[in-house]
Amino acid sequence: MANKETSKEIEEEFKKYRKDLDDTRNTAKKFNELDYIIYVNNSMEGRVILYYENKSIKYDGYCENGKYNGFGKFYEKNGDLLYEGFFKDFKYNGKGILYNNNKKVYEGEFKDNEYYGKGIEYDYNNKIIVDNSSNIKYYENPKEGKNITIYEKDTDYIIYKGDISDYKYNGKGILYFYDDRYYHDKIKFDGIFLKGKFKEGILYDKLKNKIYEGEFVNDKYEGNGTLYFEYKK
Repeated sequence: MANKETSKEIEEEFKKYRKDLDDTRNTAKKFNELDYIIYVNNSMEGRVILYYENKSIKYDGYCENGKYNGFGKFYEKNGDLLYEGFFKDFKYNGKGILYNNNKKVYEGEFKDNEYYGKGIEYDYNNKIIVDNSSNIKYYENPKEGKNITIYEKDTDYIIYKGDISDYKYNGKGILYFYDDRYYHDKIKFDGIFLKGKFKEGILYDKLKNKIYEGEFVNDKYEGNGTLYFEYKK
């Protein structure tokens, strides 16, 4: 299963670093300084351990250019593991696992601290509530999902890419002119959806010209926004 493969990849990466990290941790424990960092070449580079004021570990992993970059583990102040996986410029980027109260809540891909791409969400009892880890092609809206792609059944054109909740477009998403054979790959709306309706974003015509940018209510222009021109079919 995809979630086991993700765990295995992360575990294999961590095994490569574990000995060095453990050696660094043992060295660090000899010191009695608050927020002490193990430095390499007098800068926050390579394998480091960063501590909270209460001397519990905050970050245990790799740094580059003075930032969390590469594989690492980030802990809460009470010692609970919050995240293990890959970082880029302090943020979760790539494959990782997010925890809450030492329970797994998400395992998969991240981009700038957000769920992005393939992944699995878990409830408090470790039951799967959203599984977007496979390469399944959706021809109907699933009940829940992040970064889901919906296809038109007869043509395989993309209808929608984005978040879905309660079988409806909810959250960030892109809607396409899927029902037009010549313009099916052109974006119709890019923005935020609420219960399947436009909430805020940009509406385009088939030639990629902006029609309207701003707020919507029930797919109609309402609130703050800019009307560029009224598109006529």
